[in-house]
Amino acid sequence: MRETPLSSNERDFIVECIRQKTRFDGRQTYDFRTISIQFGHERGHAEVRIGATCVMVKVSCELVRPYPDRPTEGFIQFQTNLSQMANPAFEMSRQTPLAVEMGRVIERGLKQSRAVDTESLCVCAGEQVWSVRVDMHALNDDGNLIDALALGSIAALKHFRRPDVTVLGNEVTVHPTDERQGIPLSIHHLPIAVTFAFFGDDELFVVDPNEREEKAMAGRVTVTLNPHSEICAIHKTGGVALPADRIVACTRVAVVKVSAMAEALQTALREDDERRKVRKRAREVAAGGGGGGDESDEEEGRGPEEDRRRKDAPGASKRRPGAGDSSSSSSSSSSSSSSSSKSIMEGVQPETAVAVGTIDEAAAEVAAALERKKLKVAAKRKTKKAAAAAGKTA
Repeated sequence: MRETPLSSNERDFIVECIRQKTRFDGRQTYDFRTISIQFGHERGHAEVRIGATCVMVKVSCELVRPYPDRPTEGFIQFQTNLSQMANPAFEMSRQTPLAVEMGRVIERGLKQSRAVDTESLCVCAGEQVWSVRVDMHALNDDGNLIDALALGSIAALKHFRRPDVTVLGNEVTVHPTDERQGIPLSIHHLPIAVTFAFFGDDELFVVDPNEREEKAMAGRVTVTLNPHSEICAIHKTGGVALPADRIVACTRVAVVKVSAMAEALQTALREDDERRKVRKRAREVAAGGGGGGDESDEEEGRGPEEDRRRKDAPGASKRRPGAGDSSSSSSSSSSSSSSSSKSIMEGVQPETAVAVGTIDEAAAEVAAALERKKLKVAAKRKTKKAAAAAGKTA
Protein backbone atom coordinates (compact mmCIF):
# COMPACT_ATOMS: atom_id res chain seq x y z
CA MET A 1 0.00 0.00 0.00
CA ARG A 2 1.41 3.35 -1.00
CA GLU A 3 1.92 6.05 1.60
CA THR A 4 -0.68 8.82 1.60
CA PRO A 5 1.09 12.14 0.98
CA LEU A 6 0.29 15.37 2.77
CA SER A 7 -1.66 18.06 1.03
CA SER A 8 -0.05 21.43 0.39
CA ASN A 9 -2.23 23.07 3.03
CA GLU A 10 -1.24 20.52 5.68
CA ARG A 11 2.43 20.90 4.84
CA ASP A 12 2.28 24.70 4.97
CA PHE A 13 0.39 24.57 8.27
CA ILE A 14 2.96 22.26 9.89
CA VAL A 15 5.90 24.40 8.73
CA GLU A 16 4.21 27.62 9.85
CA CYS A 17 3.55 26.16 13.31
CA ILE A 18 7.22 25.23 13.63
CA ARG A 19 8.27 28.68 12.47
CA GLN A 20 6.20 30.15 15.31
CA LYS A 21 7.90 27.79 17.84
CA THR A 22 4.67 25.86 18.45
CA ARG A 23 4.03 22.45 16.94
CA PHE A 24 0.53 21.39 15.95
CA ASP A 25 0.44 18.65 18.65
CA GLY A 26 1.12 21.22 21.41
CA ARG A 27 4.82 20.55 21.96
CA GLN A 28 7.63 23.03 21.83
CA THR A 29 10.59 22.78 19.44
CA TYR A 30 12.81 20.67 21.73
CA ASP A 31 10.08 18.65 23.47
CA PHE A 32 10.05 14.86 23.42
CA ARG A 33 6.85 12.91 23.67
CA THR A 34 6.22 10.75 26.75
CA ILE A 35 8.65 7.82 26.92
CA SER A 36 7.62 4.49 28.43
CA ILE A 37 10.02 1.56 29.02
CA GLN A 38 8.66 -1.83 30.05
CA PHE A 39 10.28 -5.25 30.33
CA GLY A 40 8.73 -8.65 29.75
CA HIS A 41 8.79 -11.77 31.90
CA GLU A 42 11.74 -13.22 29.98
CA ARG A 43 15.15 -11.64 30.09
CA GLY A 44 16.03 -9.55 27.03
CA HIS A 45 12.46 -8.56 26.17
CA ALA A 46 11.79 -4.80 26.11
CA GLU A 47 8.93 -2.64 24.90
CA VAL A 48 9.45 1.08 24.33
CA ARG A 49 6.84 3.71 23.58
CA ILE A 50 7.50 7.26 22.42
CA GLY A 51 4.08 8.81 22.31
CA ALA A 52 1.97 6.55 20.09
CA THR A 53 5.06 4.96 18.49
CA CYS A 54 5.59 1.49 19.95
CA VAL A 55 8.39 -1.03 19.33
CA MET A 56 9.35 -4.40 20.79
CA VAL A 57 12.91 -5.73 20.97
CA LYS A 58 13.89 -9.32 21.77
CA VAL A 59 17.48 -10.45 22.41
CA SER A 60 18.60 -14.08 22.04
CA CYS A 61 21.93 -15.88 21.73
CA GLU A 62 23.49 -19.09 20.47
CA LEU A 63 26.92 -20.69 20.29
CA VAL A 64 28.64 -20.44 16.90
CA ARG A 65 32.15 -20.75 15.45
CA PRO A 66 34.12 -17.46 15.30
CA TYR A 67 35.92 -16.00 12.30
CA PRO A 68 39.46 -17.37 11.83
CA ASP A 69 41.00 -13.87 11.90
CA ARG A 70 39.11 -12.98 15.12
CA PRO A 71 39.01 -16.17 17.16
CA THR A 72 38.16 -14.48 20.48
CA GLU A 73 35.34 -12.14 19.40
CA GLY A 74 31.65 -12.91 19.45
CA PHE A 75 28.93 -11.50 17.20
CA ILE A 76 26.08 -9.02 17.52
CA GLN A 77 23.46 -9.07 14.78
CA PHE A 78 20.54 -6.70 14.27
CA GLN A 79 17.34 -7.49 12.40
CA THR A 80 14.66 -4.86 11.75
CA ASN A 81 11.08 -5.98 11.07
CA LEU A 82 8.62 -3.36 9.86
CA SER A 83 5.18 -4.93 9.56
CA GLN A 84 2.06 -3.51 8.01
CA MET A 85 0.48 -3.66 11.44
CA ALA A 86 2.67 -0.68 12.36
CA ASN A 87 2.10 1.21 9.12
CA PRO A 88 0.15 0.05 6.03
CA ALA A 89 2.82 1.67 3.84
CA PHE A 90 5.45 -0.86 4.95
CA GLU A 91 6.14 -3.78 2.60
CA MET A 92 6.15 -7.32 3.93
CA SER A 93 7.75 -9.13 1.00
CA ARG A 94 11.27 -7.75 1.37
CA GLN A 95 13.52 -5.51 3.41
CA THR A 96 12.61 -1.93 2.55
CA PRO A 97 15.26 0.80 2.28
CA LEU A 98 13.81 2.37 5.44
CA ALA A 99 14.31 -0.87 7.40
CA VAL A 100 17.87 -1.23 6.11
CA GLU A 101 18.62 2.39 7.01
CA MET A 102 17.26 2.02 10.54
CA GLY A 103 19.21 -1.18 11.12
CA ARG A 104 22.45 0.42 9.94
CA VAL A 105 21.98 3.52 12.09
CA ILE A 106 21.39 1.45 15.23
CA GLU A 107 24.17 -1.01 14.37
CA ARG A 108 26.64 1.82 13.79
CA GLY A 109 25.78 3.43 17.11
CA LEU A 110 26.14 0.19 19.10
CA LYS A 111 28.81 -1.84 17.33
CA GLN A 112 31.24 0.76 16.01
CA SER A 113 31.22 2.61 19.33
CA ARG A 114 32.25 -0.64 21.08
CA ALA A 115 29.36 -0.36 23.51
CA VAL A 116 29.19 -4.14 23.90
CA ASP A 117 32.42 -6.01 24.64
CA THR A 118 32.48 -8.71 21.96
CA GLU A 119 35.55 -10.40 23.46
CA SER A 120 33.55 -11.18 26.60
CA LEU A 121 31.33 -13.37 24.38
CA CYS A 122 34.17 -15.83 23.78
CA VAL A 123 33.69 -19.29 25.30
CA CYS A 124 36.55 -21.24 23.72
CA ALA A 125 39.02 -19.32 21.53
CA GLY A 126 38.77 -20.38 17.90
CA GLU A 127 36.04 -22.91 18.68
CA GLN A 128 32.87 -21.40 20.15
CA VAL A 129 31.64 -17.88 20.85
CA TRP A 130 28.25 -16.38 21.62
CA SER A 131 26.29 -14.83 18.76
CA VAL A 132 23.81 -12.28 20.14
CA ARG A 133 20.81 -11.51 17.94
CA VAL A 134 18.71 -8.37 18.41
CA ASP A 135 15.28 -8.60 16.75
CA MET A 136 13.54 -5.23 16.50
CA HIS A 137 9.81 -5.14 15.71
CA ALA A 138 7.77 -2.03 14.99
CA LEU A 139 4.30 -2.39 16.50
CA ASN A 140 2.95 1.08 15.72
CA ASP A 141 4.51 3.88 13.70
CA ASP A 142 3.63 7.42 14.70
CA GLY A 143 7.02 8.85 13.74
CA ASN A 144 10.61 8.64 15.02
CA LEU A 145 10.98 4.87 14.86
CA ILE A 146 14.78 5.17 14.89
CA ASP A 147 14.93 6.63 18.40
CA ALA A 148 12.43 4.09 19.73
CA LEU A 149 14.29 1.13 18.20
CA ALA A 150 17.67 2.40 19.40
CA LEU A 151 16.42 2.89 22.96
CA GLY A 152 14.67 -0.48 22.91
CA SER A 153 17.83 -2.22 21.66
CA ILE A 154 20.11 -0.92 24.42
CA ALA A 155 17.37 -1.55 27.01
CA ALA A 156 16.93 -5.17 25.89
CA LEU A 157 20.70 -5.73 25.83
CA LYS A 158 21.03 -4.38 29.39
CA HIS A 159 18.12 -6.55 30.51
CA PHE A 160 19.38 -9.72 28.78
CA ARG A 161 21.17 -12.56 30.61
CA ARG A 162 23.06 -15.21 28.65
CA PRO A 163 23.34 -18.78 30.00
CA ASP A 164 26.34 -19.71 32.10
CA VAL A 165 28.79 -22.24 30.66
CA THR A 166 31.36 -24.70 32.00
CA VAL A 167 34.41 -25.54 29.90
CA LEU A 168 36.34 -28.79 30.59
CA GLY A 169 38.99 -29.23 27.92
CA ASN A 170 37.15 -29.03 24.60
CA GLU A 171 33.79 -29.91 26.14
CA VAL A 172 31.39 -26.99 26.70
CA THR A 173 28.35 -27.41 28.94
CA VAL A 174 25.59 -24.82 28.75
CA HIS A 175 23.58 -24.46 31.96
CA PRO A 176 19.93 -23.34 31.59
CA THR A 177 18.95 -20.17 33.40
CA ASP A 178 16.62 -22.11 35.70
CA GLU A 179 19.63 -24.07 37.01
CA ARG A 180 22.19 -21.27 37.18
CA GLN A 181 21.77 -17.54 37.22
CA GLY A 182 22.34 -15.93 33.82
CA ILE A 183 25.36 -13.74 33.03
CA PRO A 184 24.73 -10.11 31.97
CA LEU A 185 26.43 -8.76 28.87
CA SER A 186 29.49 -6.55 29.30
CA ILE A 187 28.22 -3.12 28.20
CA HIS A 188 30.62 -0.21 28.55
CA HIS A 189 28.24 2.68 27.85
CA LEU A 190 24.69 3.41 26.66
CA PRO A 191 24.42 4.78 23.09
CA ILE A 192 21.07 6.57 22.70
CA ALA A 193 19.81 8.15 19.47
CA VAL A 194 18.09 11.53 19.16
CA THR A 195 16.54 12.48 15.81
CA PHE A 196 16.05 16.01 14.43
CA ALA A 197 13.83 16.92 11.48
CA PHE A 198 14.63 19.91 9.23
CA PHE A 199 12.11 21.80 7.13
CA GLY A 200 13.57 23.43 4.02
CA ASP A 201 15.47 26.06 5.96
CA ASP A 202 18.32 24.96 8.23
CA GLU A 203 16.96 27.32 10.90
CA LEU A 204 13.75 25.29 11.27
CA PHE A 205 14.23 21.95 13.06
CA VAL A 206 12.45 19.97 15.76
CA VAL A 207 13.24 17.06 18.05
CA ASP A 208 11.30 13.77 17.94
CA PRO A 209 9.21 14.33 14.78
CA ASN A 210 5.86 12.58 14.60
CA GLU A 211 4.42 10.93 11.49
CA ARG A 212 3.02 14.08 9.87
CA GLU A 213 6.15 16.07 10.59
CA GLU A 214 8.22 13.32 8.95
CA LYS A 215 6.09 13.60 5.81
CA ALA A 216 6.61 17.36 5.72
CA MET A 217 10.34 17.43 6.57
CA ALA A 218 13.09 18.07 4.03
CA GLY A 219 15.85 16.20 5.89
CA ARG A 220 16.70 14.31 9.05
CA VAL A 221 19.74 14.03 11.32
CA THR A 222 20.16 11.31 13.94
CA VAL A 223 22.79 11.94 16.61
CA THR A 224 23.81 8.98 18.78
CA LEU A 225 25.51 9.84 22.07
CA ASN A 226 26.12 8.25 25.45
CA PRO A 227 25.52 9.82 28.90
CA HIS A 228 29.18 10.91 28.96
CA SER A 229 28.44 13.35 26.08
CA GLU A 230 30.56 11.29 23.68
CA ILE A 231 29.39 11.16 20.07
CA CYS A 232 28.96 7.57 18.90
CA ALA A 233 27.50 8.21 15.42
CA ILE A 234 25.85 10.88 13.26
CA HIS A 235 23.57 9.95 10.38
CA LYS A 236 21.97 12.39 7.93
CA THR A 237 19.32 11.74 5.28
CA GLY A 238 17.60 14.15 2.92
CA GLY A 239 18.79 16.80 0.50
CA VAL A 240 18.78 19.84 2.79
CA ALA A 241 22.27 21.26 3.32
CA LEU A 242 23.31 21.81 6.94
CA PRO A 243 26.21 23.99 8.11
CA ALA A 244 28.58 22.75 10.79
CA ASP A 245 27.24 25.11 13.45
CA ARG A 246 23.73 23.63 12.99
CA ILE A 247 25.10 20.12 13.60
CA VAL A 248 26.83 21.39 16.75
CA ALA A 249 23.57 22.97 17.94
CA CYS A 250 21.75 19.66 17.44
CA THR A 251 24.45 17.85 19.37
CA ARG A 252 24.12 20.20 22.34
CA VAL A 253 20.37 19.62 22.46
CA ALA A 254 20.89 15.86 22.16
CA VAL A 255 23.26 15.83 25.16
CA VAL A 256 20.44 17.02 27.43
CA LYS A 257 17.91 14.56 25.99
CA VAL A 258 20.27 11.59 26.17
CA SER A 259 21.05 12.27 29.83
CA ALA A 260 17.35 12.24 30.72
CA MET A 261 16.62 9.11 28.66
CA ALA A 262 19.58 7.24 30.18
CA GLU A 263 18.36 8.07 33.69
CA ALA A 264 14.87 6.84 32.79
CA LEU A 265 16.35 3.60 31.43
CA GLN A 266 18.44 2.94 34.54
CA THR A 267 15.43 3.60 36.78
CA ALA A 268 13.26 1.20 34.76
CA LEU A 269 15.95 -1.49 35.07
CA ARG A 270 16.15 -1.03 38.85
CA GLU A 271 12.39 -1.25 39.19
CA ASP A 272 12.32 -4.47 37.16
CA ASP A 273 15.08 -6.00 39.33
CA GLU A 274 13.09 -5.15 42.49
CA ARG A 275 9.95 -6.77 41.10
CA ARG A 276 11.86 -9.91 40.17
CA LYS A 277 13.39 -10.18 43.66
CA VAL A 278 9.99 -9.84 45.34
CA ARG A 279 8.42 -12.41 43.02
CA LYS A 280 11.29 -14.83 43.63
CA ARG A 281 10.86 -14.47 47.38
CA ALA A 282 7.11 -15.04 47.04
CA ARG A 283 7.71 -18.25 45.09
CA GLU A 284 10.21 -19.47 47.70
CA VAL A 285 7.81 -18.76 50.55
CA ALA A 286 4.92 -20.41 48.74
CA ALA A 287 7.09 -23.49 48.18
CA GLY A 288 7.76 -23.74 51.93
CA GLY A 289 11.02 -21.84 52.18
CA GLY A 290 10.01 -19.52 55.05
CA GLY A 291 7.85 -19.06 58.15
CA GLY A 292 7.25 -21.46 61.03
CA GLY A 293 9.70 -20.45 63.73
CA ASP A 294 11.74 -22.54 66.20
CA GLU A 295 8.77 -23.47 68.42
CA SER A 296 7.24 -25.70 65.76
CA ASP A 297 10.60 -27.49 65.37
CA GLU A 298 10.71 -28.25 69.07
CA GLU A 299 7.13 -29.54 69.10
CA GLU A 300 7.91 -31.89 66.24
CA GLY A 301 10.52 -33.55 68.46
CA ARG A 302 13.70 -32.65 66.60
CA GLY A 303 16.84 -32.63 68.72
CA PRO A 304 19.99 -30.51 68.46
CA GLU A 305 21.65 -32.85 65.97
CA GLU A 306 18.63 -32.72 63.65
CA ASP A 307 18.55 -28.93 63.87
CA ARG A 308 22.25 -28.75 63.08
CA ARG A 309 21.82 -31.00 60.05
CA ARG A 310 18.93 -28.89 58.80
CA LYS A 311 20.93 -25.67 59.14
CA ASP A 312 23.97 -27.12 57.38
CA ALA A 313 21.93 -28.60 54.54
CA PRO A 314 22.32 -26.91 51.11
CA GLY A 315 19.66 -24.32 50.47
CA ALA A 316 18.65 -24.13 54.13
CA SER A 317 17.33 -20.75 55.20
CA LYS A 318 19.42 -19.15 57.94
CA ARG A 319 16.67 -16.69 58.78
CA ARG A 320 12.98 -17.39 58.72
CA PRO A 321 11.00 -14.26 57.87
CA GLY A 322 7.88 -13.57 59.85
CA ALA A 323 4.84 -11.44 59.28
CA GLY A 324 6.67 -8.34 60.51
CA ASP A 325 9.31 -8.86 57.84
CA SER A 326 6.67 -9.03 55.11
CA SER A 327 5.07 -5.78 56.24
CA SER A 328 8.42 -4.03 56.43
CA SER A 329 9.32 -5.44 53.00
CA SER A 330 6.03 -4.20 51.58
CA SER A 331 6.42 -0.72 53.08
CA SER A 332 10.06 -0.38 52.08
CA SER A 333 9.31 -1.63 48.56
CA SER A 334 6.41 0.79 48.21
CA SER A 335 8.48 3.69 49.53
CA SER A 336 11.37 2.87 47.20
CA SER A 337 8.94 2.62 44.26
CA SER A 338 7.38 6.00 45.05
CA SER A 339 10.73 7.68 45.68
CA SER A 340 12.21 6.30 42.46
CA SER A 341 9.14 7.40 40.51
CA LYS A 342 9.54 10.86 42.01
CA SER A 343 13.21 10.95 41.05
CA ILE A 344 12.29 10.09 37.47
CA MET A 345 9.85 12.97 37.17
CA GLU A 346 12.36 15.34 38.76
CA GLY A 347 15.33 14.21 36.68
CA VAL A 348 13.50 13.95 33.35
CA GLN A 349 11.97 16.96 31.68
CA PRO A 350 8.16 17.23 31.77
CA GLU A 351 7.84 15.85 28.26
CA THR A 352 9.91 12.73 29.10
CA ALA A 353 8.58 10.21 31.60
CA VAL A 354 8.99 6.48 32.16
CA ALA A 355 6.27 3.98 33.04
CA VAL A 356 7.30 2.39 36.32
CA GLY A 357 5.29 -0.52 37.69
CA THR A 358 4.49 -0.92 41.35
CA ILE A 359 5.61 -3.88 43.47
CA ASP A 360 2.71 -3.73 45.92
CA GLU A 361 1.03 -6.79 44.38
CA ALA A 362 4.16 -8.90 44.71
CA ALA A 363 4.65 -7.75 48.31
CA ALA A 364 1.04 -8.69 49.04
CA GLU A 365 1.73 -12.18 47.66
CA VAL A 366 4.63 -12.54 50.12
CA ALA A 367 2.43 -11.48 53.05
CA ALA A 368 -0.35 -13.88 51.99
CA ALA A 369 2.09 -16.78 51.66
CA LEU A 370 3.52 -16.09 55.11
CA GLU A 371 0.03 -15.94 56.59
CA ARG A 372 -0.85 -19.31 55.04
CA LYS A 373 2.34 -20.77 56.51
CA LYS A 374 1.46 -19.47 59.98
CA LEU A 375 -2.04 -20.94 59.78
CA LYS A 376 -0.61 -24.29 58.73
CA VAL A 377 1.81 -24.34 61.67
CA ALA A 378 -0.95 -23.32 64.09
CA ALA A 379 -3.19 -26.14 62.84
CA LYS A 380 -0.34 -28.62 63.29
CA ARG A 381 0.18 -27.44 66.88
CA LYS A 382 -3.50 -27.77 67.64
CA THR A 383 -3.58 -31.30 66.25
CA LYS A 384 -0.60 -32.36 68.36
CA LYS A 385 -2.08 -30.85 71.49
CA ALA A 386 -5.36 -32.67 70.90
CA ALA A 387 -3.50 -35.94 70.36
CA ALA A 388 -1.50 -35.42 73.55
CA ALA A 389 -4.65 -34.66 75.55
CA ALA A 390 -6.34 -37.78 74.20
CA GLY A 391 -3.30 -39.87 75.18
CA LYS A 392 -3.35 -38.55 78.73
CA THR A 393 -7.06 -39.24 79.02
CA ALA A 394 -6.57 -42.82 77.83
